[in-house]
Amino acid sequence: MTTEPDQQQRSAVDFNHHFLANGISPEDAYRELRNTCPVAWSEEHGGYWIVTKHEHVSTVFQDYKSFTTTRNPETPDLTNLSIPPSPFKIQVPEELDPPDFLPYRRLLNGVLSLQKVQEGPLSARARYWVDWHIDQVIESGECDLVYDLASPVIGAVVLEWLGFPSEDWRRISESFHDAVGYPPESERAQKAFADIAVFQARRITEEIAIRRRELADGAPREDAMSYLVAQKIDGEPMTAEMAEAMVRLLIAGGVDTTASGSTSTLVHLHQHPDHREELRRNPELWGTAVDEFLRRYPPVLGHGRTVAQDVEVGGCPMKAGDRVLVSEASACWDEDEFPHADTVVLDRFPNRHVAFGLGIHRCPGMHLARYVLQHLVGQVLVRMPDYLVDETAAHRNANQAGMAGWASVRATFTPGERIVTRPDRRTYGDRVEVTA
Repeated sequence: MTTEPDQQQRSAVDFNHHFLANGISPEDAYRELRNTCPVAWSEEHGGYWIVTKHEHVSTVFQDYKSFTTTRNPETPDLTNLSIPPSPFKIQVPEELDPPDFLPYRRLLNGVLSLQKVQEGPLSARARYWVDWHIDQVIESGECDLVYDLASPVIGAVVLEWLGFPSEDWRRISESFHDAVGYPPESERAQKAFADIAVFQARRITEEIAIRRRELADGAPREDAMSYLVAQKIDGEPMTAEMAEAMVRLLIAGGVDTTASGSTSTLVHLHQHPDHREELRRNPELWGTAVDEFLRRYPPVLGHGRTVAQDVEVGGCPMKAGDRVLVSEASACWDEDEFPHADTVVLDRFPNRHVAFGLGIHRCPGMHLARYVLQHLVGQVLVRMPDYLVDETAAHRNANQAGMAGWASVRATFTPGERIVTRPDRRTYGDRVEVTA
């Protein structure tokens, strides 16, 4: 295909980013586009641009004036963050542009800063939940790295911090995972869709209503939902609708993404015992290794944007209203930015990966995600050092349109001893109870 702008705008590549687990891999498909047509047009899903090179992805992510995340007012129930748009209640501040975006993002920056993660209760709770969940399998000598470790660990960390009761944690985290891990028509995925719908329509609303009543009574809890409902936006109290929208973002953006990155890292270390041993001998390598694993195995493959004003990217003129798939994963695999991009280099530096996005919408939970991934994988290497993945029972996500990763990964290891002697009831809110 010619790469002349006028021809490229008219010509379409044969490309569909809804990759099936048994089809072409995202890595191979995006590599072909980067090498032949780095800014491409596909007629699939109503027509959309695909931006694949690190340089161009960075440009789009940082130009929020030309590439908007806000919803089409004609279809307000469909998020524009995916292609095609899908039914999902609004997530704030991801689906806002400045100036409305700014006060909500400042709130998240305040509670999820690097200092808050490292020095506040979040790091201690993350360490506790890693130890607790490893304890649940350590004596058996076998587990599913997804369902027994990665998914419930991050679910417990995020959902406890928000203030959801413990009986919600596993159901929520597994639903978000199963929705992408299994074919949409499967019974498991259908149940996940139904659970997520109920969760969005009822459970978040119920919990926010409780926090607002407690705030009015002068007895707020110390969890993140209580913090949100107590804030003011432009001098006015936070509305229930916007508090709910922020909670939706924190769950949808934080639960399965970190689980995906952690599982992919564990699979890599099974396949590369030299890297496993190097990290065990030199744990200081985690300072660079975390970001390298996120670069090589980015959990999110791409985000949708809508062109807000005529603009040119990579010599290709885009018109207002055009849809754009911005692939942060492809940017992370760009050989022009990352020498030996297919290889994990544990001490890679500098590492300008965009696994968390860039610009104003860069993931607000990136510091927590790094911390949980490093501690979970690090403790597996310490407590289950000889774990082996059963590659015949390791299954990738069924449809990798937006989320990469593994649906299920069985592993075996030499049994060990528990280290948590009792459930820890220290929490952010007095409703949460830990059950074995």
